[in-house]
Amino acid sequence: MLKYMISAPQPEAVESGLETLKGGGNVIDAAISAGLVQTAVDPQMCGIAGFGSCHIYLVDGTHKIIDFHGRAPLATKSNMWEDLIEGECDDGFGFLLRGQVNEIGYQCMTTPMTLKAFDDILKQFGTISMSEALKPAINYCEEGFAVRPHVHNFWTRPDVAGRIARIRGMTEDAATAKIYTKPDGSLYNIGEILKNPDMANTYRHIAKYGVDDFYDGVLAKKIVDDMEANGGLIRLEDLKKCQAIETEPLTITYRGFEISTNQPPGGGIGHYYYAKNS
Repeated sequence: MLKYMISAPQPEAVESGLETLKGGGNVIDAAISAGLVQTAVDPQMCGIAGFGSCHIYLVDGTHKIIDFHGRAPLATKSNMWEDLIEGECDDGFGFLLRGQVNEIGYQCMTTPMTLKAFDDILKQFGTISMSEALKPAINYCEEGFAVRPHVHNFWTRPDVAGRIARIRGMTEDAATAKIYTKPDGSLYNIGEILKNPDMANTYRHIAKYGVDDFYDGVLAKKIVDDMEANGGLIRLEDLKKCQAIETEPLTITYRGFEISTNQPPGGGIGHYYYAKNS
């Protein structure tokens, strides 16, 4: 009998992965389906325009690591924010800039890597199409989902170490506020149903025309036009260059166990250093 475990921050994502497995999909199909549902029900922590890392351990013992970290746009200059630096964050991770342009607004965005990586991984290791994998996420966007306590807590978390309060990202842009706030301007509360029809329309377009459209098609043009209209730096060339990379794992032995993690700039290096020096 096959045994498997699905872990995700939100139960809807877990359920989607489970249903994919029950329907005959493999673990990659389940992971991508779950990840896409996660973008629908917890979009501030997971999104197709984000970044990440995928670890795949094959039956022959091969450990594949596919990294898809966002890149600074080609128009970025090394000194473009130099005169805006006001100090360092209290936790030592990042800098405080005047206007907080490195945290909010169009210029703080890196290239959208997740969707491309999901598609590549699905094509290489999965058995279902991206169109099929998107169906559960589209359903949650259209039918809505109940706002969970952890999601709401993240939305309302105060500023940490000098960084912006998360609520600013929910309310300061009109397009975003239209999704996450009610007619009276307040955020959706725990247990209330939030729908995101715009995301559903985007996902339906991707399901119909393919992921490439997001990087060099109708959706790509919409992204670039919006960037140009609002002072953003991402251009079509940046989108065309989006590509996940396969890296070698960093591997050590710790108390009889082999531990593998991804290469920098992935966050696994901190755990690797801790284990190596324990």
